[in-house]
Amino acid sequence: MQISFSKFQREFEPILINGDALEVVENVKLLGLNISSNLTWNIHINEIVKKASKRLYFLIQLKRAKVARTDLGLFYS
Repeated sequence: MQISFSKFQREFEPILINGDALEVVENVKLLGLNISSNLTWNIHINEIVKKASKRLYFLIQLKRAKVARTDLGLFYS
């Protein structure tokens, strides 16, 4: 991923390893944080919302199945 703080987008020389150029990506997940090349939070927020939505769906399904509240608490951790 290439990040530049200049107002104009620059073209950087490709980094070569054993004669092969490294692929340039638009976003990367680093230490649990999604970083995009334009330094916006959109991708990170979308991933967090998606993760929370999945967890909430499973909690609703467990509640409908009449699982005990103590067992629902175990699902959070």
